Amino acid sequence: MRLFLTGDTHGGLSAEKLSEKNWPEQNKLNKEDLLIILGDFGFIWSNEPNNTERYWIKLFDEINCRVAFIDGNHENHSRLSEMPEVSFQGGMAGQVSENIWHLKRGEIYRMGNRDIFVMGGADSIDKFARKPGISWWESEIPSPEEMEHAFQNLEKFDNKVDYILTHTLPKKVVSSFMKWFEKTNDPTSIFLDIVNDRCSYEKWFGAHFHEDFEHGKFQVLYQQIIEVDMNLMKNI
Repeated sequence: MRLFLTGDTHGGLSAEKLSEKNWPEQNKLNKEDLLIILGDFGFIWSNEPNNTERYWIKLFDEINCRVAFIDGNHENHSRLSEMPEVSFQGGMAGQVSENIWHLKRGEIYRMGNRDIFVMGGADSIDKFARKPGISWWESEIPSPEEMEHAFQNLEKFDNKVDYILTHTLPKKVVSSFMKWFEKTNDPTSIFLDIVNDRCSYEKWFGAHFHEDFEHGKFQVLYQQIIEVDMNLMKNI
């Protein structure tokens, strides 16, 4: 199994990176392999499926590898919650189509020889300009029950995983290189501070900030598509 990660796609606005021209490696992949989009997938957006959605879903169904995503803040969370729940790579996921899965908040998946903790969600700083139930959903923020579910799953693994995949990042981490973030009050990032303090892990991957950069154990993705090591086990 090969695993690839990339950042926000925003319902096609930032999806050109996935074309065969920009990502030719996809031609070497098969249905054992997986591409994960780290939030703001955005292709499930309208309250009812439309032609644009069907077009993109068909493209993802025809890609050589499987496709999964964690939810960001810019998603139709109501529709995502209605997707049939299925077993996927040792955890639970929403089945969007025959080749697309929504990775659930707080789940831990087994991929290759890796244990991977996933937590979607983030606060929309532009929600004042959005319409509830149309372009903004309150459930963009993980609920207390989802946070508790995450803590319980991590405890089952003695708070040790190989990789952590989220949309946003811990508040203390972001504030160390983006000073304006100190003034934000995103419950998701504050929750992730606790995860960061409690857990041992090899690397943490996120998106959300529309940049590609690394900061210690953290790697933020936007336009980059990276392959992560699935086999070599390291002490963490």
